[in-house]
Amino acid sequence: MSIEIDLAGDFALVSDGLQTVTLQNAASPLTTTVAHALRRAVSKNEAAGSGGDVLLSDVRWHLPANETPTPPAVDDKIVDAQGTVWNIRRAQLATCGSRWNCLCRADPPLPPP
Repeated sequence: MSIEIDLAGDFALVSDGLQTVTLQNAASPLTTTVAHALRRAVSKNEAAGSGGDVLLSDVRWHLPANETPTPPAVDDKIVDAQGTVWNIRRAQLATCGSRWNCLCRADPPLPPP
C-alpha cells in the first residue's frame, strides 16, 4: 500500500486553526483572498537570538502557494479575520514549494504576549 502526499492540497486538510485572510500587494491595488491561512507565534528562542529583528509579538503566516497567484513580498500586507493588518517583513517559499512562510509584524505593533 502506498500513500500519496499532495503537499499543496493536503495543507488545508491536516491543519487546524485556518482562517481566511486578504493579501494586499504593496506595489499595486491587487488583493488576493487566501482561504486556508495559518498563523503561528514566533518562538522565544527565535526572538531572543535575532538581535531585536524579530519580536515576540511578531507572527508567521503560512499561506498555501496554490492560493497565492502573486508571491507575497516584503511590505505586502495580510489582513486577518479580525481585521488586524500584518506587514510582511520576510517571505520565503517552504515545504517543497507548497506554501509561503511570511514573518509579519502587526501595524500598529502589538504588545508582546
